[in-house]
Amino acid sequence: MVRDIYKDDQYFKNYLASQEKRIEKFTGILAQLSETDKIAKCERYLADYYRDALTASYSAGKSCAEVKQCFMLYYGALEKSGISDYVELIDVLSLMILFEIQEVDLNKIVINEKYEDALVAILESYINKSEEPLEIKIGDLLYPEFYAPFYQYLCDKISEKEFVSYIEQEWYSSSKDLFWYDSHKNSENIYVGYWCWLAAASMKIKSAFPSSGRYIPLDLI
Repeated sequence: MVRDIYKDDQYFKNYLASQEKRIEKFTGILAQLSETDKIAKCERYLADYYRDALTASYSAGKSCAEVKQCFMLYYGALEKSGISDYVELIDVLSLMILFEIQEVDLNKIVINEKYEDALVAILESYINKSEEPLEIKIGDLLYPEFYAPFYQYLCDKISEKEFVSYIEQEWYSSSKDLFWYDSHKNSENIYVGYWCWLAAASMKIKSAFPSSGRYIPLDLI
């Protein structure tokens, strides 16, 4: 059953079929390239395609096992392309928590920049089952204007009720600068779904299992 509220089953069937063709096409192109800059660009395209296929698969109602398979393909592509930015890194770490993938080596996917950040430290610590105390202050967040509510929830500064309310009422509008915002209105059929992987990962870390919550992929917790 489709999990999304904006598009129907047929939309996602068509989208995923098109995405599979894109992946096949660019995989073939990549095999023929020899110039370093073109290879890097093609690898990034493939990583983006796998990422969008993962999200669309979840929106379409595919099983958690099938979505995990999509994630592993995406992660494999990231080992070649690298993480594009901080937002992508947070999403990848969140998905690793949701799919219970342990012992992350960030050097495999973070190629060009090192992120010293409180939220990254918490997520990585959970993945690696670290028992070291995390004495990190709110000022250590790289982007507190967007990620403070997640950090506050993880550090027991706000309640589960307050956190879920934030995700349901403010998270989407706060994401207006991200590439996917309002994509369900785009005539080019680029929409894959609106899911806050970090919200679900945060709730899994806290062992919280809400019965409802818009934008939270509840059945991955």
